[in-house]
Amino acid sequence: MHRYKWLVFLVASLTASPLASAQLSLEPSPTPNESVKLLRWLDRADVKADFRRHVSHDHDTRFIAVYGFTTIIPGTDDQRDSALIRHHGVRYLRGTSDGIMSPEHERLNDKAEAYAEQYNLMLLHFLRPPKKTSPGDAANAYPMYGPRFR
Repeated sequence: MHRYKWLVFLVASLTASPLASAQLSLEPSPTPNESVKLLRWLDRADVKADFRRHVSHDHDTRFIAVYGFTTIIPGTDDQRDSALIRHHGVRYLRGTSDGIMSPEHERLNDKAEAYAEQYNLMLLHFLRPPKKTSPGDAANAYPMYGPRFR
């Protein structure tokens, strides 16, 4: 009887977690060629324009994750950002994987991770309440946007 209760608890915990339930999928994994095709859009992607479209127009404030051995949400910190991630949810870039299938797949996976990191950093900045900082602190907070007032 004790093992049965433990199993029920484990299943309930996994299905209640947005990160775990989002990863569970009945879709088959893409083939090597399909993975590359699914990621080709990254060659012409504009992360800032995509961010504005998703957040402003679509009101989609989900974080972007890539597939791997575990869920990877680039640009976030598991402990600091977990409440925001649970609240807003995650969408996955299909075609990403830690099982690299070709040099082209590796290149596109690297692009996907960089894209997700930049997108998620912008999303964190958007979702977090503003802090009182000096102009120098604010200028140095997001170096990916380039040097400011130096």
